[in-house]
Amino acid sequence: MHLAFDHSLGDGIVVPIHTREGKSRPLSGVLTLYYEGISKSALDPRVYNWLPTLAHAAHARMYEILPDLGGHYPTEIDLTDREMEVLRWAARGKTAEDTGEVLNISGRTVEKHLQTAMEKLGAAHKAHAVALAISRGLISL
Repeated sequence: MHLAFDHSLGDGIVVPIHTREGKSRPLSGVLTLYYEGISKSALDPRVYNWLPTLAHAAHARMYEILPDLGGHYPTEIDLTDREMEVLRWAARGKTAEDTGEVLNISGRTVEKHLQTAMEKLGAAHKAHAVALAISRGLISL
């Protein structure tokens, strides 16, 4: 933070990133965004909601582009149509129960599809799975 202040960057947002390489080694980091000339209250609250997803997408993409930094993501991921569908609904902010109502399946079944997709993607949590799926072109918003 002192370095930021030295460069007149006084306001910003830090988004923690926690993920795993495959199913083993944990990887952590942060995405730090600084802004000037506007107050925090002037920022659209939706920006804060999307920052974790964007941070994970940027993190995943960085490891795909720069594999020497430790990224070992599989090049092909075989998600089922249903797994991609529940990820798309999750990307839109729907809960498992909401998604289940739309798809005429139980919320528990939606959670199982999400869990399987997370395992295939090597994701630590649902937002990370959505970010990985978007960054790899498996789903779009």
